[in-house]
Amino acid sequence: MYSLSELEALSRKALRGTGYSWGHAEEGGKAVRWLSTYQLPGVSALAYYLQAHPTPPDVAQDPFVQGGFVCDQGRAWQVQTLHIAYPLLLLPYLAWWASAQQQAVQVTWHTHTLVAHNAAIHGLPLWPAAALLQAQASVQCTLCPPPELSTQSRAALYHGQAIDAAPWQVLDERAQRTYVPASAASRHGAGPAD
Repeated sequence: MYSLSELEALSRKALRGTGYSWGHAEEGGKAVRWLSTYQLPGVSALAYYLQAHPTPPDVAQDPFVQGGFVCDQGRAWQVQTLHIAYPLLLLPYLAWWASAQQQAVQVTWHTHTLVAHNAAIHGLPLWPAAALLQAQASVQCTLCPPPELSTQSRAALYHGQAIDAAPWQVLDERAQRTYVPASAASRHGAGPAD
């Protein structure tokens, strides 16, 4: 079991190690953390995404760049259809955007329809959440009032998530690209002064 802080930090470093700007990496780490609070496979989605895109992909299909754009636009952004790689990674940004307007957002891709806002996700399937890991999809977004909690709702009650070793290793390998290699020069001046 990894804490939400650990998931966010490793995701941020993995995105930075892939070549994302600090801002996109920071927000991407928060997006993975948000998904993990609902026990959705954010870490797995990010690992699959990074394996499919060794460098940041076309801006139009990038969930981190498009998500940041949506949030930055605020009320000026018009609800539309987006063609996104790994659309699950876009869901937190859409929820943040809708919550800033005291609304929820209905998000549909393939056969999945979820309603999200900062307090809960509604319409989660009974089948495994891994079914939400499509590599490419058209995402349709619609603002709506936040629905009442039901049996298909999930509140953000989780403080950590069990992660399989394979996705964790993918993120860890990307994160290691941000570390300075050990050498005499890198150690010079480190530690207490003599």
